[in-house]
Amino acid sequence: MVESEKGTELIQKAQELKNEGNMLYQAKEYKQAIAKYSKIFLFINGLVSKKDAMAQYSKNLISDENESAISELKYAAYSNMAAAYLALKEYTKAIRKATLALEIKVNSKVLYRRALAYIETGDTDSAKVDLDKANQMQPNDPMIIGAYNKLMQKTEEVLKKEKRKYKGFFDKLDSS
Repeated sequence: MVESEKGTELIQKAQELKNEGNMLYQAKEYKQAIAKYSKIFLFINGLVSKKDAMAQYSKNLISDENESAISELKYAAYSNMAAAYLALKEYTKAIRKATLALEIKVNSKVLYRRALAYIETGDTDSAKVDLDKANQMQPNDPMIIGAYNKLMQKTEEVLKKEKRKYKGFFDKLDSS
């Protein structure tokens, strides 16, 4: 078997896993979807581009066209895992996977997902940065506008908590 054929076969298996994961995600079977998306990396990690410095040592060389397919599969896997973790309310994991997706390709939907996770973890500054970037890419998107509203509510909650916390602190100082 020619090396690029083996790479193509592995990429096809990874694509099948992605499709299975997508069906599970649509069925709201988020944990099973994450498992499928995670398995994608078992097939595509280790495939090496001919341009790579390690190519001379690898038996798993891939063609240039397969290189972009691998990049897209990694991006989709990370992005979809972020969405699934968000649905499971595992916000730290959602942030991690969204960040990995954004390292491959910047996309307003992934920025939006990461912003929602940041909002839920109380990191309103990072959420605002992501929403601003997403809004530049997709102005007036109703989902992004909704996330801005959620961000404003969360910011108000955080400010009220801090106010109560420090009010009690200063009251104790005054009574001393």
